[in-house]
Amino acid sequence: AGSTGFDAFRLPANARYDSVVPQALARCAAPEDVVAAVNFARANQIRFTPRSGGHSYLGASTIAAGLVIDTGPMDSVRMDGDIAVSAKATDAKVAAQFIAYLKTL
Repeated sequence: AGSTGFDAFRLPANARYDSVVPQALARCAAPEDVVAAVNFARANQIRFTPRSGGHSYLGASTIAAGLVIDTGPMDSVRMDGDIAVSAKATDAKVAAQFIAYLKTL
């Protein structure tokens, strides 16, 4: 809990679970970061939970005494013949990119 931003980033979107404090938080910017975080947790026998939007009504996007693997920074949408949507891309972002892509056809 000593890292800058931990208290802000650890909070899920659902304030009901604000009192749940994870042991650590991995903010993943790429799929390789997610793999590294999962491997680290497994190697060190640390419980972990994934988080994308953090809006779980069941509290599944946070964990007490464990590692939250947050894909929040992974919010890109790419359309260049193929479509690639990352873990946290919102419907609005996907729709905006799709509309922009269609205008280039």
